[in-house]
Amino acid sequence: MAPIHPSHPQGVLPQEIFVMKFASACAALMTCLLLQGCAVVAVADVVASTVIYTGKTVINVLDAVTPDIVNKKKKD
Repeated sequence: MAPIHPSHPQGVLPQEIFVMKFASACAALMTCLLLQGCAVVAVADVVASTVIYTGKTVINVLDAVTPDIVNKKKKD
């Protein structure tokens, strides 16, 4: 509990109020930055998955179009 200060109507120094507001603002800023970091990781995960599955699809299409070139079969 903050000591009562006679010059301020709330009983606390204005500097103490500033420190409390500054600490709250820093906590809010850190929360926002951490949430943005999670969003960046989620977007990077989606992009990586899209690239991988696009590559697999391209390979499967090429394999279907030209099966004798990609999968060389041995003659019996």
